[in-house]
Amino acid sequence: MRYGWERPNDTKILDIVINLLERHPRLSLIELGSGTTWSGADKHFGVPGLSRILKDALPNRINVTVTDRNIGFDLFIKDYQGRLIHSEFKDDRPPRMMQVSALSPHGTLTPARSEDILAARKADQEFPHILTRLGHTYDFNPDDSRNAIFIRPRIDAEIEALLYGVRALPGINYLHLLEDLKRHGELARFDFVFARHLCPVFLPSRIQHLKDTLPEVLESCARHSFVQFDQAHVPGDPPADLVFRHHELLP
Repeated sequence: MRYGWERPNDTKILDIVINLLERHPRLSLIELGSGTTWSGADKHFGVPGLSRILKDALPNRINVTVTDRNIGFDLFIKDYQGRLIHSEFKDDRPPRMMQVSALSPHGTLTPARSEDILAARKADQEFPHILTRLGHTYDFNPDDSRNAIFIRPRIDAEIEALLYGVRALPGINYLHLLEDLKRHGELARFDFVFARHLCPVFLPSRIQHLKDTLPEVLESCARHSFVQFDQAHVPGDPPADLVFRHHELLP
């Protein structure tokens, strides 16, 4: 990520959570643009680290939902030298003829069967192409039967729940926040919605559109908000973070 593991406004987000906990015995939090379970090659995008930390620190006082507009599947290869190699596959499906690797209650993954790998090589032209590219990049033989191959969702709800105790929802776009949440069956209002590092906004018309529409959406989604866009660009002004924030008044 651009600033490393910590983001500039993490302290402000934590302060809001602490202040809310002083007034409420339990909280429901939702993070927008949280990143993916397995991260990726782009240093600007990470994992829902802050949400995981909050849930770990306060397991009995907060419920956490993490979201990202990302969808799709990731490919893992444990090669015959014992290295774990990670790559993204596609946004709409796993390799044809292959299933998502089963997760045991103990957190171990079941590798794909050799017959399924062979069938996928024949049925899905992109699959052997990716294997060959990874073989060149990491200097291993992708045809070696000793390789173990795993397929998992890019936003992995099972892993997030088992290892971190958070609920993960893919395909949540902040521009269609309420509709996307309803599609997942989420109808309740949250106590706090936050985002730490949404992508920069470059067009003045888009910035104005966000100012016109997002505050109402955030207020409908949660009682409090702190949503940050990285380094918005406005002609004539230096780049600066764009933050939307509201607090519901106590009765």
